[in-house]
Amino acid sequence: MTGKESHTDPITLLGKELRLLIYDRWLLCIITILPLGLSLFVAILFQEGIVRNLPVAAVDLDHSQLSRSLIRGYDASSQLHIQTYPCVAEATSALRKGKVYAVAIVPSSLEKDLRRGLSPRVTVFYNYQSLLVGRVLKSALFSAHATFNAGLKTLEGLFRGNIQLAQAQASAVVTRRQITPLYNVGFNYTQFLVTGLIPTIWQIIIVATMVLVWAAEERRTGVSRWLSRSAFAKIVVRFVFYQGIFLLYGMFFLVFFVQKGWPMRGSLPELLVAQWLTIFACQLIATLFYLCIPDAPRALSLAAAYTAPSFAFLGITFPTTDMNLFPQLWRSLLPISHYMEIQVGMMNYGLKTGALLPSFKGLFAFWAVIVPVFVLVVIRKKVAAHRD
Repeated sequence: MTGKESHTDPITLLGKELRLLIYDRWLLCIITILPLGLSLFVAILFQEGIVRNLPVAAVDLDHSQLSRSLIRGYDASSQLHIQTYPCVAEATSALRKGKVYAVAIVPSSLEKDLRRGLSPRVTVFYNYQSLLVGRVLKSALFSAHATFNAGLKTLEGLFRGNIQLAQAQASAVVTRRQITPLYNVGFNYTQFLVTGLIPTIWQIIIVATMVLVWAAEERRTGVSRWLSRSAFAKIVVRFVFYQGIFLLYGMFFLVFFVQKGWPMRGSLPELLVAQWLTIFACQLIATLFYLCIPDAPRALSLAAAYTAPSFAFLGITFPTTDMNLFPQLWRSLLPISHYMEIQVGMMNYGLKTGALLPSFKGLFAFWAVIVPVFVLVVIRKKVAAHRD
C-alpha cells in the first residue's frame, strides 16, 4: 500500500480512530462509563414513576368527628401522607424546614358551621417551589375536598327522607367528570421525564465527545498537521466511526423505553434516521466549536453553554407555545429539540414522516454548518502547508 493510499484507506483510518480512542483515557471514559453511568442514575432516580406519600401537616382546631373524617380523607389519598400537629406554629415551622410540603388547617368551627348551613373554609398552604410536587399536592387536596363535600351532600339528602342512596348521590354530584390522559394513562413521571432527559444527556455527550476527539488529535499529531493530507476523507471516517457508537446508544435507550412498556407507535427505522441526523448535526457543531476555538477547556465551556439548557427548551416540561422569542430561537439551534418532536410524534402519537417534515427539515438545516467547517479546514490546511 502506498503512502497516499494509507491516508485514504477507510480500514486504516478506522484503526487510527480506534487507537486514538483507546489512547486517550478522558475520551474513553466519556464515551463508555459516563453515558452508561448517567443513564443508570436517571433511571434509578425516577424508578418510582408516580409521586406517592408526600408529607402534609394537618392541624385540627375543631377536634370533631367531621374534622377527623376530613383528615382521614386526606390520608386516604395515595399521594399524601398526613402528619398531625397540635398547633399552626409547629406545622408552619415544619413547612419552612422542609419536613412537610403543605399545611392544612381545619377551622375550629367546622362542624358548627356545617350544621348551621354555612360554608367553613379549610386553609391550605403548600410549597410551590417544586412545580411537580405543588401540582400533585393541589390535585390530591382538591380531590379529597371534593369527595368530602360530596359525602356531606349525600348525607344531607338522605336525612331529608323519601330518597334513595343513588338519588342522594346524584343530587350531591350533579355532573361527573372523566379526564383520561391519552398518552400517559398512569400519570407516570418516569415516562414523562426520562424520555426527555436521556436524549438530552445523549446530545451533551455527543458534542463533548467530539470536542475531546479534536483535543486528543491536537495532543497526538496536531489538528492542522492531521488535516494537511486527505482531510475530508479523515473527517468522514472519524464522523462515521463515532456515529456508529452514538447510534448504538440511541438504539439502546429506545429499546429501554419499549422494555419499560412505554408506547412505540411509530416506525423504528425512521426514528433511527432522525437519530443519525441528530448525531451528524451535533458532530458538525462540535467540530465548528473546536476549529473556531482550538483550546479544549474553552471549546468544552462553549459546548456546555450551548447544550446545558436543552432540557428546559424541549417543550416537555414547559409548552413551547408559551415561550418568548429567546428560548424559541435557542431551541431552534439545538438538534435535540427537533429530534424530540420526532420522537414524541412517532412514539406517542404514531405520526408518519410526512406529518413531521418540519422537524426533519430542522435537522437537515444543520447541514449548513458544513460550509464554515469546510472553510476552517481549508484555512488549517493552508496554515499547515505554510509551516511545512
